Amino acid sequence: MPFHRFENIESNYLTPHLSSARGPVIEGKYMYFCLVHKTAGTGSELHYHPNELLIFPVRGKLNAIVGKDRRIAPTRSTTSAIATSIRKRRASPKR
Repeated sequence: MPFHRFENIESNYLTPHLSSARGPVIEGKYMYFCLVHKTAGTGSELHYHPNELLIFPVRGKLNAIVGKDRRIAPTRSTTSAIATSIRKRRASPKR
């Protein structure tokens, strides 16, 4: 289906063994599109998966690691991770 509304998709933990991210997910063959929430100070452990991922924080900041690059991703910025790249993102405890 090419048209989606997040409020019509069940909200779940994405990967409960790796991350605190919870929300609706549209999962394609090569990419996820998610509207997820993370409690401040929580997030994922270092991991990788076969899907490409784009992250756009709408509130707060993320402490992000993608490959060997480590940064603070502010609100309304975008981080991407190509398929199979090592990644980790945690919601910053500070706004």
